[in-house]
Amino acid sequence: MKTPALWRRLPSEPAHRLEEIVDMYLSHEHRDHPAGGCIVPCLSAEIARADDEVRDAYTAFVNRIIDKLATQLEPQADLTEHQRATAIVAMLVGALLIARAVSDESTSNQFLNATRKAARQV
Repeated sequence: MKTPALWRRLPSEPAHRLEEIVDMYLSHEHRDHPAGGCIVPCLSAEIARADDEVRDAYTAFVNRIIDKLATQLEPQADLTEHQRATAIVAMLVGALLIARAVSDESTSNQFLNATRKAARQV
């Protein structure tokens, strides 16, 4: 699931979009097939060491993801839609990265499951 494909698969009803995004991103399929998934968790460490041109392109890409997600969210008490989207993207990417890196499936699933629950509450 490449990141743009995620947005094409959004449900039509906005009330369920965050749940669907979280479930798709933190799926076992996405975890188990990084070559077909989002580039953000795969390339972040490498891009951090790249030149400014590459980092600028990556920054623009990440900002587009955050901006798109923000359009699917409502503001909450202390967070704007953009702040919520930024936090959710950080949670999803971090959880997926760790879930892919740990050596046992049980621990990997703990990261996916806990983050699925937490991301819906942001």
